[in-house]
Amino acid sequence: MNISENSIIKKQTLNYLGYNGQNIDNNLDSLIDNCIIEVKEKSNPRVYYERFNVTKKNNNTINSVVLNSIDISKNSSITIYSNDLSNLLVDCSECIIISATLGFEIDKLIKYYSKFDITKAMIIDSSASAYIEYFLDEYERENIFNNESKEYEQNLSFNNESKEFEQNLSSNNETCDSEKSIVFNDESKKFENLTSKNYNRTFRFAPGYDDLSLEYNREILKLLDLNKNLKIFLNPSNLFEPMKTILGIIGVRKNDLLKIYDIEKNDLLKTYNIEKNDLLKTYNLEKSDLQKSCNNCIVSKNCPFKRRGTTCY
Repeated sequence: MNISENSIIKKQTLNYLGYNGQNIDNNLDSLIDNCIIEVKEKSNPRVYYERFNVTKKNNNTINSVVLNSIDISKNSSITIYSNDLSNLLVDCSECIIISATLGFEIDKLIKYYSKFDITKAMIIDSSASAYIEYFLDEYERENIFNNESKEYEQNLSFNNESKEFEQNLSSNNETCDSEKSIVFNDESKKFENLTSKNYNRTFRFAPGYDDLSLEYNREILKLLDLNKNLKIFLNPSNLFEPMKTILGIIGVRKNDLLKIYDIEKNDLLKTYNIEKNDLLKTYNLEKSDLQKSCNNCIVSKNCPFKRRGTTCY
């Protein structure tokens, strides 16, 4: 068991369970730990993503975003009508659409425990939600954005270290077998010209957030051919099956300030003797470009975590 990894998943599991500083007895604490282990044992984590060019169109009622595949051979595109997504992708010339799933065994596990132990079923459910988020965060950091830091100061380099990541995943979970695999495409080979000095990312934004309709799940499912690539499906309510499946749109933004002067962030701060917050203010940069924060989160107004006095991270 990877202690550090499980502690991160446990913290998020407690978040999903509505924990807000209450006392947890030893029995419940042990149950949560065991549920996390069981979720990881039963999971078959898989991920797939593609890269798109972004074109934004504004009108008087609702803005739209047109995404065209960078892979010319696919000749695929989608138009999404959403003011919130348009705002998220401000200054973004490209984006990544990414999806990950834990597989149907987790659905079976939740259904099994719900018949005779509803408490454990709820914890399994929350643990699985926490694990899929952690898995995708780590996958993005290791394989797409290649950031050594686990903080959300994430910049793009697109060096794909998929084999190393899969080996690390297997070593952290002794029960992993040959079927616990990750799905990759060949997009990463085209990203070598993007360096962490010139690009950064937005948060993942998904259908169902604010004005971005869940109906777009169906269009994106077809766009990425997720039936084939991840073996995932949609029910009549446009929710994914397996249940522990997530999808996100990540904006890719050029860091023009650093690109123009070809310098590192720390060198810039040191040369001009200014604080990071002053730099953000002076150049009208968002704090979310550097780390996770509620301040610029699009869904913060309706966030259930904020209502409880906690955060999602």
